Amino acid sequence: MEEKSLKQKREEMVTKTFWASFQTIFIFGAPAFFGAFVGLKLDDFYGTGRKITIFILLMAFAFSWLIIILKYKKLNKEFNALK
Repeated sequence: MEEKSLKQKREEMVTKTFWASFQTIFIFGAPAFFGAFVGLKLDDFYGTGRKITIFILLMAFAFSWLIIILKYKKLNKEFNALK
């Protein structure tokens, strides 16, 4: 009975990991799109070339990695609890 429960939990974790990959795409894609859009508008308004866009995209990239690392730690903790 316990073995079935462990297999079921493992399948749930695999499914969770699969959906986490789609979340990763969104976590990187949404800030990049928003950053590029806002950055280009601000660059045109202030006439700064592409400096603001590059800065916003770098910040969005760093923020996205922070979110990914936090999600990884949480997911890793759940996997280790199964062992």
